[in-house]
Amino acid sequence: MKENPFKPYNSSLHDFLKAIAMLWIILLHTSPLTGTSITYLTARPQQKGHTYLCLDYQHYNAHTFWNTEGKRCEAYNEFEIFEYNLYAEHGLNCNDTLSFKGAWAKINESINGKTFGFKNLRLGWKHYLGTKRKFLISTELVGIIPVKKTHKPGLCYGQSGSEVNVLLTKDVRLWARIGNCNFKLGYRKYSGFPSDQILMDSVINIFLSPRLLLSAGSFLEYGLFNGKSRNDESFFLLRSNYRLLQGKIQAAIRIYKESYLFIGYHEHFWGRNAGTNGGIYGGAQIQF
Repeated sequence: MKENPFKPYNSSLHDFLKAIAMLWIILLHTSPLTGTSITYLTARPQQKGHTYLCLDYQHYNAHTFWNTEGKRCEAYNEFEIFEYNLYAEHGLNCNDTLSFKGAWAKINESINGKTFGFKNLRLGWKHYLGTKRKFLISTELVGIIPVKKTHKPGLCYGQSGSEVNVLLTKDVRLWARIGNCNFKLGYRKYSGFPSDQILMDSVINIFLSPRLLLSAGSFLEYGLFNGKSRNDESFFLLRSNYRLLQGKIQAAIRIYKESYLFIGYHEHFWGRNAGTNGGIYGGAQIQF
């Protein structure tokens, strides 16, 4: 008899580690402190005429997923994605910054085979509002532009969308080390498919030395389950209604002025209709 692919996956050790990880995420979100580098989550605008570039590579794989009830299940489908991202910002003036993000990905699955191509483009405008209680405050509008109008499971929805975000940044000193904490609260909407999402991000960056920067963050995409249903045999990514909480930790080394090389690890801690596990990423960023 064929095994049920939605059979719950039981592991007391995994449940214990997940509980520890969830506690870590909660502490990040309740203390004044998050496919891509986490250091460009900031309310700080680019200076007029200045440009920031970030190029990174990300790898993620999983063979289990959280179903609609949030139970960890075997998918009987090896899922692996390799993703290359380019993110850029350019300062128009002291208050306004334009941003661009593009990505290309290759996906390997035992069920759907191989898929590759470009992901949706993202064009953004960040406007600096000022300072309140030592927090820098900015708003951000992001347009999501599909490269193609076709839905590729695990790669792109083929739907246009938009985001509106509020960003907060504050300089901090932790254990006599300088750094900053960053927050984002946003709302993402697509044109009918998939569901709308509430976005919550938090990141803390601390300089352990003049050349070594350590970052840790948490990221929440909370689907409102108001989108149209569409099947995806991969069981992992881009379901119409999904929720996902992940954490990242990253180390960056300054190699010259404002040029950095970084490496990090991301882990999925909780979700609905989303893949488990995690992966590594790394890349380079420069500001000029």
